[in-house]
Amino acid sequence: MFEYRVTYLDASSLPLGSSVSVKIFFFIVNMTMKPRKLVLLSFLLAAISLNSSCKKSDPQPISTSVEFLSNPTIETGSSQPSNWFEKSVLKSGNVFQFDWSLEQAFSPTHSLKISATTQNPTDFAYWGQNVLVQVVHISPGRNMILKIKIKAANLTGNGAAIAIGAYSGTVQAQLESTQTSVAINGTFDWKDYTVTLKARSDITSFTVFLFMLPNTTGTVYFDDASFTSD
Repeated sequence: MFEYRVTYLDASSLPLGSSVSVKIFFFIVNMTMKPRKLVLLSFLLAAISLNSSCKKSDPQPISTSVEFLSNPTIETGSSQPSNWFEKSVLKSGNVFQFDWSLEQAFSPTHSLKISATTQNPTDFAYWGQNVLVQVVHISPGRNMILKIKIKAANLTGNGAAIAIGAYSGTVQAQLESTQTSVAINGTFDWKDYTVTLKARSDITSFTVFLFMLPNTTGTVYFDDASFTSD
């Protein structure tokens, strides 16, 4: 003759170091035969969702492989490159020429070009792209890294620069540029340039700037941009 007893245990709250949902059923068969034997049959029916690194409530950091720029190769567009905009700041009436250029490219066919024939201490121009981070968590102290290839022809004066602007709402809270650390002028083939900004925790957007600085003449080309985090 057999006596059956069923015991139910919900072990979803066990301290296993992960998010675990587990149900365990114990079926104990008490046999009246001699010698008495206790047979324990355990069946583990588990639906386990494991995340060994963090809980669902923890903020999810940016993956270092994420590319934040749209059209970073500068190849997509119709009459103008998609996602990039041009702007000149003029106080003297100087004229800058912007072009989504086929003249020079690192790969494969297009680059962003700025040229000028007259120097002026107040006038400058740039290509730019805005990057919104409202849906992406950025940890305090995160390094944001802008890399790009530059080629120049007869670039005299202050030359070119690249920069990262960081904004809290509509206010520019941070700016990092190559302007004070490296001279980008003269005539040279494609070279890599990098600038890094350590973002504050309240930053909601960035702007990537590709400058022709004041007091500059000549031509500069930008290609194959990258904006990532470490």
